[in-house]
Amino acid sequence: KLGNPMTPTEQKQWTQVCEQFQENIRKLNKRINDFNLIVPLLTWQKVHFDAQKEIARAQEVYESLVRAEEVTNKNPNNIDRG
Repeated sequence: KLGNPMTPTEQKQWTQVCEQFQENIRKLNKRINDFNLIVPLLTWQKVHFDAQKEIARAQEVYESLVRAEEVTNKNPNNIDRG
């Protein structure tokens, strides 16, 4: 369980953030295209980013952090006492 489901407002905000991120990735990939056209060696060319993969990766990291926090909260004996 990853907490409560998103409210409609939170869902709308998440959708807007994802759309803006996808637009930023589109612009970045355009710059990569421009760079790849002028770079003299094929080995120096850059690869494109996939916005959906990056969003999925961010969600996976978030989910793993939430799970780790739940484990820590369930077992208070794991508190770092310095």
